[in-house]
Formats: sequence, structure tokens, C-alpha cells
Amino acid sequence: MASTEEMLRTAVQTAQINRFTSVAAGTLIVLDHLITLDQEIELIWRSSNGSGKWLFIVNRYYGLIAAIFNNYALFVPRLTDSFCRRWYQWQGCSGIILYLIAELILQLRLFALYHLNRKVLAVIIVSFVVAATSSGTLMGIVLRELSGYAVVLVDTPVCAAKWVPRYFYVFWIPILAFETLLCGLAVYRGFQNMRFKSSFYYSGKEIVDVLLRDSVVYFIVLFTTYAVNMVLFLVEPGTLIEVPIVFAAAMSCIMSNRLLLSIRQTVHDRDDVMLVSPHTAYRTGPFITTRVEFMEMEEMESPESLR
Repeated sequence: MASTEEMLRTAVQTAQINRFTSVAAGTLIVLDHLITLDQEIELIWRSSNGSGKWLFIVNRYYGLIAAIFNNYALFVPRLTDSFCRRWYQWQGCSGIILYLIAELILQLRLFALYHLNRKVLAVIIVSFVVAATSSGTLMGIVLRELSGYAVVLVDTPVCAAKWVPRYFYVFWIPILAFETLLCGLAVYRGFQNMRFKSSFYYSGKEIVDVLLRDSVVYFIVLFTTYAVNMVLFLVEPGTLIEVPIVFAAAMSCIMSNRLLLSIRQTVHDRDDVMLVSPHTAYRTGPFITTRVEFMEMEEMESPESLR
């Protein structure tokens, strides 16, 4: 049986790990914000109002505020049991919110890749609702039963959780399954796209390539992050509860923002862009151009029109 000194040492080490990882996750968000600030001003703030603009703003600044408050809670000089409990609840809810926003952005991109195909959209939405409801319900059950309390370790106040179920790793399974589905759809679309590159040149090729490239990178980064989180919860379900939440929220925020900035930068760099209605496709010979409102502009070719 571990001695009191060993238990105290373990508790102090855990508190330090949680603090360092929270600072690291917050630093990633702030650094990404600073690096892409010029793009944000040019591509977001100077653009017309639309769903994409507001999705970006909410995701960008909610993630930043969440990171700042999260670090404040870990370094505040005085804590109470009530504050710790509400902080855990807020942390869990923030992770869910940032995940939902990031997935919504990605779903709209896939919808654009499939040329506004409503059948594909229906599959994506149904799968998303199932995954979000499953994970959200489990998170709600855990947060309702979770009790946080304030303790002082070597003159340092920290929050600790009294109850974190070992089955909480299940939270990540629906999310990983949904990410796998979206990745499969993007890769399949990429293979379809390759079938028509060699035969015809089309004006939307560059944008489609950017969509596919960024989507695959997004899937790799987020899938790896979520998978590591699930394994961590299996190994250390209680002591390291803050670690997976802060990094999952940070990477969801950063990657989804980069997705939007990347496609808008590609569109911005083109001088021959044609903007059309989000619900209308204009065909000229073998080409098709379409616009998805949240991205401000998408120009693509329809493989079906090449047949």
C-alpha cells in the first residue's frame, strides 16, 4: 500500500502534468491565432457576412476564450469545491461545443466535394446526430455525477475529481467512428477525382485538390488525437482527466480554422473566380461551377458532366 508521502508526490506530479498540458494546449491556440491573424483579417473580416464567416469567428474566439479561462482555473490562487465542480462541467461542455463546430465545418466541406449531393448530406447528418447524441449523452451522465473538490498540494490549490468512471473511454468511440466515415468519403471522392484529371482540364481542380488534401490532413490529426485520448482514459481514467479534453478541444479548434482559411486563401489567389448561387450549378460545355455559401465560393467540375 502506497505511503502518504508517495500519494502526495503522485498528486503533485499529476497536478503539474495537468497544468503543463493546459498551458501547452493554450499556447498552441494562441500561437496559431497570431500566425494566421493576417489571413483572418484579409479573408474573414473583410469578407461578406455568411455562415462560414460566423462559424469561423465563433470557433476561433470561443476556443481562445476557453483556453484562457482553462489556464486561469488551473493557476487561480484560491479555489472552492463549487468552482471546481462547475469548472469540470464547463470544460466538458466546451470540448463538446468545439467538436460540434469543427465537425459542422468539415461536413459542409464534404458536401461541397460531392457537389451538393443531398443523399451524401443525409448520410453525413444522420451519422453525425448519432455520434454526437451518443457521446453527448455519456458526457452529460458523467458530468452530472462528477464531483470536483479543491485541495492544496504544497501550497498550491488544485481541482480534483472524485468520480470518473472507467467506461468513460467509450465517449471517444462514436467520435472515432464518425471521423472514419468522413475520411472514407473524402478518400473515395479523391479517387473519383483522379479518374477525370487525365482526360479533361477543369477550372476547379486546384480548389478540389486543396479540399481533399486538407480533409485528409484533418482526419489524420484529429483521429490520432482522439485515439490517444481514448487510450489515455483506459490507462488513467481519473488522474489525467484534463489532458485529453484540452488537447482535443485545441486541435479541433485549430484544424477546423485552418481548413476554412486554406480554402479561402486558394480562392482569394485566383483572379478568374466566378461566384454563383449556392443552390445553382452553371454548366458550360464539360464544366460545372458551384458556390457553397459558408465558404464564400467553391468552383468545381462535375465528373458526371464529362460523360
